[in-house]
This record gives sequence, C-alpha cells and structure tokens, in this order.
Amino acid sequence: METSSPLILNKCAKTRSISLPFILLDLPDTLLEVVMIILVVMMKQNIKRIHGHSLEELSDLLFHSSDILEGGVSLDPISLGGWSNLNIHGHDSNIEFVLKLPWSTENNKTNPYAHLFKIGQFISKSGISPVPLDLGHLNDSKETPFILFEFVDGNVYNSLVDLSSVQVQSLKRSLRILTQLNPPNIPLYNSPSEYLIKIQKSVENHEWLPRGSEEVTRMEQSFSSLYSDLLSTTDSYGEWSKLTMHGDLWVPNIVFRKQRAVLLDLEECAIGDPLYDIAYLLEASYKQEMEHNQHLVNPKIRDAVNLLRPLALSYVVVWSIERLLSMESGIVEPSINTPFIRNEILSYAKMKLARLHSFLIN
Repeated sequence: METSSPLILNKCAKTRSISLPFILLDLPDTLLEVVMIILVVMMKQNIKRIHGHSLEELSDLLFHSSDILEGGVSLDPISLGGWSNLNIHGHDSNIEFVLKLPWSTENNKTNPYAHLFKIGQFISKSGISPVPLDLGHLNDSKETPFILFEFVDGNVYNSLVDLSSVQVQSLKRSLRILTQLNPPNIPLYNSPSEYLIKIQKSVENHEWLPRGSEEVTRMEQSFSSLYSDLLSTTDSYGEWSKLTMHGDLWVPNIVFRKQRAVLLDLEECAIGDPLYDIAYLLEASYKQEMEHNQHLVNPKIRDAVNLLRPLALSYVVVWSIERLLSMESGIVEPSINTPFIRNEILSYAKMKLARLHSFLIN
C-alpha cells in the first residue's frame, strides 16, 4: 500500500448534504437511513466520557500505553461514530490515526483486536485497506484494549446512488483483489447454509437471551420462526465459491481515495463467496433501483445475488437482536447505550424482519 503520508478520513467531503432535522422529518424505512440517523447524531455529539475516562485522560492514557505515539497526543472531541467499535480521530506530532475502543465494557485480558490487527497487516499490503499501526491495552484499571489504524483520506458516501460508475468500478476492483487474498486464520464457510447456522447460533448462545425484554424476545422468536424457510433458501444456492469476502460490506465501510476503494472494518472477513458482499451492500442501500444497476450487478450474477439477500438480512437482524440484548444486560459502553439509539435499533430490526419475511413468502 502506498503510505508515504498519513491517511485522513473525511466522512463529509463530496457527499450529499444531510442535516439531522431533515432526516428526522421522515421515518426511516431501510437499514441505511436508520444507521445514518444514528451516525449523524453520534458524530455531532461531543465526547464527554468513554470507558470511564474524559478525553484528556484518554489522550494521556493512550500516550503512555502505545509504543508508537510521541508527544502531543490529541483526540478529537467528536466521535466518528461506529458500532462494532468506538472510533475517535487523533494525532500526535507525527501521525494521524483512528483509535478504536470496544463497544463493550466487559474486561478483556486478551486483546479482541489481535485478529483484526493480523488481518489488517495482511490485506493492507495490497492497498485496499488501512494499515494497522498499534495494538495494546490502556494502562487503566480494566486494561481496556485498543487498536490504532491509519486515517484514510477520501470520500465516504451515504448511499450507493451517490457513487459514480467510475467509483463502482473501483469498488469492484478492490473486491476482486480481496477475493485473491488468503488472510491468516479467517473462518471458512463452505456454503450459505453453513453461514446461516453460524448466524443463528450467535443469538441462541447470547447469555442474556433468557432474560431479554418481551419486545426483543418476540423479535428473536419471529426470526427463529423463519429459520426453516431461510435454510431451505440457502440450501438451494449450493456450495460457495470459497473465495475471500468482506462480510460487513456497506457504504460507510468504503472510502474512495483517488481511483481506489479502501475497505474498512474487516472483522467479519471470511472465506465464503464475494456475491454475499454484493447482496449485503444492496440490502444496506435505501434505493431499491440499485438492484438493477448494471455497473454493480450484471445479469449474469443477479439471480445468485438475489438468493443471498435473505442471508444478508438475517445477519443484520441477528446483529440487532444481539446488540439489544447486550444493551439490556448493561455491558454496552454508555455513550452508545442511550434510549434514542435503542429505539432506532428496534425500529431497524422490525423493518428488516418484515423485509426478510417478504423475501421468503415471495
């Protein structure tokens, strides 16, 4: 990867202008609209305390905990948003970086980012993902784990419809490069049915499931009632191509830098099928006409992609149920465990369940 200078992420440059009051005028009806509401709110909030630390305390802890940072460590007072991690832009006297902290407040004696660090080291050599800079634990009472990445200078868009045909082609090139890579120790899924079983087990094994609220329990039961039909649908697909896929590919996880698409957040990277990434990307778009975008989905792959869309929906539904259960259990970091965020996730999960149901009955 060409890394002669630090990479800087600009989530607002050359995107559609969306203000929070405008978004709130309409009820969200797709995953992207819901998540964009939440991200905008989070991005406009000043960081007060994260993992029990003020921003000044966190900056000092990071300076004394990292092996690469030098004097003048400073963290921006506005969160970059994010769900799997808490993301904060920062810099020292030499570099700019993204600090990632876990969404959970549970103690971690081992660093949960160790796997991501290795994946990032491997994939970033191809130039399609940011370079990981450091990995460690803060010198606080909980030994909070962290990871530092380069900041990526480029454009992040709100929707697939905002992308030019040139940008779609650059995304396809990056995804083709990804399919040719074999990152170390990533999971292998031989078929979409095998992947669905993994998804289902993740919510079944959530320790808070027996104690979940009535509303969340009903959602989990509704999803479980669709499981046999889902399995039948995924079985009809057959075997996967056993190529590397991103696993969490939606528009905010793509930064367009010059003529290159840089892929973020590769925690779910696995050996499976790249067509699943396309199905997931489409389900994260609020413009359904993107189903017919010839630059992204040509007629040769359209039927296969459509078969995988219920699987992509299943992933986001289960993720929502798991996060809601974790919020109810009290382990989610307080800055992203607010009534507003909970209500938005509830709305999003219900909407996606309805969409999943419509796929299966049709």
